[in-house]
Amino acid sequence: MDWLRRMMMGRYGVDQLAWILCGGYFLCRFVWLFTHWGWLTYLELALMIFCIYRIFSRDIPRRQAENRAVLAFWSRLRQRTYSASAGKGGFSGLGDRLKKSATHKTFACPQCGQKLRVPRGRGKIVISCPKCGTEFIRKT
Repeated sequence: MDWLRRMMMGRYGVDQLAWILCGGYFLCRFVWLFTHWGWLTYLELALMIFCIYRIFSRDIPRRQAENRAVLAFWSRLRQRTYSASAGKGGFSGLGDRLKKSATHKTFACPQCGQKLRVPRGRGKIVISCPKCGTEFIRKT
């Protein structure tokens, strides 16, 4: 194992992007088992070659920048996916939101998109947005 340590000195090694690339490879391989699409083997090969190239690369600052860019993209994607009207992300607070949905209804302001919560069962009501002042009529 000492030869491996000596060989990897000055090289970038494994990071999150390398794991993502390997996961993509295995996902392509799994899909290929059922579909036998020929172009998938080329994608698998490209993913694995790029992963190995990054691991053995000596251009550490460039590999770090690539990894930071992917992690920033992933972070933005997660924030967009998990943002909820209650301000809680993901499945946290899901029970509270489900309980409140039985007694309240949520509308989006047509002007600014602000989410507004109003009580159910009041018929047609005039809702005024506290953010922009727009008034609109909705049935609860």
